[in-house]
Amino acid sequence: MTYLVIICYILFILSCYNTTAEDVRCTQQERKVLLELKNNIVVDRCGLLASWGNQEDNKDCCKWKGVHCTSYINSSVIIKIDLHGFDASSPYPCLEGEPIPNSIGSLGKLRYLDLSHAGFGGGIPCQLRHLSKLETLFISSNSFEGKLPNLSHPIFDHWRPLEVDLSFNSFEGTIPSFLGNVSSLKLNNNKFSNPIPLLCPKSKIVLLDLDLSNNLSSGELPDDCWENMDELSYLNLESNQFSGKLPQSIGAIKQLQSFRLCDNTFSGVLPISLWNCSSLVILDIGDNQFSGIIPPEIGNLRSLVDLNLRKNRLVGKIPSTLFTLSSLQILDLSGNRLTGTIPKSIYNLTGMSNKTIFLPNSTIISSHKSFTKYPHYAAWVKWKRVQQKFGNLLGLVKSFDVSNNNLQGEIPSEISYLGGLVSLDLSRNKFSGTITSNIGQLTSLEFLDLSNNRFCGEIPMSFVNLSYLGILDLSNNNLSGRIPLGTQLRGFDASYYMGNPGLCGEPLPKTCPGDEAFNKSRDGEDIELTRQDKDDEEGVFSLGLYISVVLGFIFGFWGVYGTLVLKTSWRQAYFRCVDSIKDRFYVIIAVNLARVSKA
Repeated sequence: MTYLVIICYILFILSCYNTTAEDVRCTQQERKVLLELKNNIVVDRCGLLASWGNQEDNKDCCKWKGVHCTSYINSSVIIKIDLHGFDASSPYPCLEGEPIPNSIGSLGKLRYLDLSHAGFGGGIPCQLRHLSKLETLFISSNSFEGKLPNLSHPIFDHWRPLEVDLSFNSFEGTIPSFLGNVSSLKLNNNKFSNPIPLLCPKSKIVLLDLDLSNNLSSGELPDDCWENMDELSYLNLESNQFSGKLPQSIGAIKQLQSFRLCDNTFSGVLPISLWNCSSLVILDIGDNQFSGIIPPEIGNLRSLVDLNLRKNRLVGKIPSTLFTLSSLQILDLSGNRLTGTIPKSIYNLTGMSNKTIFLPNSTIISSHKSFTKYPHYAAWVKWKRVQQKFGNLLGLVKSFDVSNNNLQGEIPSEISYLGGLVSLDLSRNKFSGTITSNIGQLTSLEFLDLSNNRFCGEIPMSFVNLSYLGILDLSNNNLSGRIPLGTQLRGFDASYYMGNPGLCGEPLPKTCPGDEAFNKSRDGEDIELTRQDKDDEEGVFSLGLYISVVLGFIFGFWGVYGTLVLKTSWRQAYFRCVDSIKDRFYVIIAVNLARVSKA
């Protein structure tokens, strides 16, 4: 009896969720909701809604573009609406709409709603709270504005792997706490001013990915709430107005992989607890006011690929433990007050030694459920003196930047081990001594800046091997001698060599001693070589003429007459032939003369 009940239950479930095309039909209520949504779209540049209509041949909304249905208890339900209006071939979105109709809240089985880049405006309807099955909500890159309504019932009251993207709109005010129960939350590029209810939950939340960048949030971060966000893997607070110290409790987020705080006004000493986040892959706290030293505990971050501490107030020496981070590919310590030297142990940065990509797989597995994959390894990198954001290509960038500090000493020859570097910036320090010729082994370099230091001696000849260089700046040093003759080095602007009184040669206007005699000598050599080449050509022509005459005489004259002298039968035949020809000509001439005389 028990088995019979189980079989009946399974058959009932299968009948409820049968997805065959024959059983899927669009109800009148669903079609009415979708047509109301269409009526709120005033422009359709790409024809996304061309199949949406009320004519007899297209009444089944399950066959409309962007609509997906499934059958449920002998009737169809809409489970997915995908109307994202992004068109890479056009500067304008495919769709332009008005506010989302309230009736969309009646699609109770909807699991996926994507209205991004669709030009909708106004506020978000409160009726979205009725979409209790919703798992994905994408409404980014629209013109939504105002405060977020309370959608806490019933969507967000229980765990679901929800992805919510409200980025690139004009939402403002306080970020409600109920959003902490989603798993991936993107609120970047809005006007939110108060994130504290979200960042300081009263109980443990399941948030894994949070992007609050480019908002108007200000004030200090809460100090006693991060334990409730210990599953967070990606946290982006960059380009806001946060201030104050970084709380010690931030170290409670042990699974944190990407932490970005750049372009705020944080201050104080970096908390020791931060170095307990051993899973960090990207740490970007640049463009703030952090002070103190870089602690040696930074060596605990064994997975670190991108470390950005630029433009702070950090002092002291670069800790030797930093040079044990073998996965590090991008290091930016520029714009601080660091002292000391670059140690010989720089060769331990094996992440910069070749073109291998050290970014790990970004798959997230929650303690509650397995989760999807998020490509969040993106960061701002100073590339050829301009801050640029790298996403998919981040793994290919290998950069070492310690510019604008108080570092001194010589460049260690061990820098040659960093063969994968594409950018090296040591400018605006107090480096001295000669420039090591080993830099010429960094053949992948596209940017090299050694300007505003105290380097002396000549430019190494090995620089001609840097064939990929797009920018080379050696200005304002004490370099001397001739600029190497490689066309790559002479192709740069003269300003990149200025401020070195002893340098000479192209592209500088200053000539090197002996250049005039050298040029005259070269000109004389060229003239002499030209005359010699001409004489050689005439000699070759004369020799060829003589050889052809001799060979012609041998094969032409003696080839015929020599044979007649040596062979009697050929001689007799030859003279008989000549006599025969002579007789024929005589007869022809005689006959013609006789005819002329008779005439």
